[in-house]
Amino acid sequence: MNFVDEKMDSRFRGNDRVRWVDATSNAGTGQPFQTKTPETPRQCLGFTLIEILIVIVIVGIATVLATANLFQTEEEKLQQESEKLLSVLQIARDHAAFGGRVIAVTFSGNEIQFMERDFADPSRWNPSANEALKPRKLSDTFNAELRVGPAPATSKDNHVTFLPIGVAAPFELWLRATVGSRKIAGDAIGNLRLEKV
Repeated sequence: MNFVDEKMDSRFRGNDRVRWVDATSNAGTGQPFQTKTPETPRQCLGFTLIEILIVIVIVGIATVLATANLFQTEEEKLQQESEKLLSVLQIARDHAAFGGRVIAVTFSGNEIQFMERDFADPSRWNPSANEALKPRKLSDTFNAELRVGPAPATSKDNHVTFLPIGVAAPFELWLRATVGSRKIAGDAIGNLRLEKV
């Protein structure tokens, strides 16, 4: 090694990140001359830009998917509430048909109650003992309107009666919100259907 190589060696010797290979000692041995070249470090001391960008993209996609599933639109809430209401009305109809009971579903504002006719006193109505037919309250964002027969229901006939043989009178139950409406229609033999209006 000459004087310049010694100076260069001593200058880079304290640096742990770059190690130099001294290949000048091969000079005069008949082997090709090589210069000092830095070796790559064996340990990575951080993340690459690509790795960071991939993580950011994955977190962004997960956030978008979680947000889309957590926050329902008003249209989805209306559809879900309508399907729940249809399901409860079907349970009331089936309970009347298979249990041999007369069940009335009453609507008072946004509150729904299920009443059973007393066997001993037909003029008396009792709250339903069935767990699925407990009183329910609709969300304040929805407005329920009942039409029994051809005209809108009055305060006297704000109920639907399910008999063991079917529905006493055809009805339409409208569930309205600012984004749209849904209609649950029942015919005289107890068929129920949900329609988007």
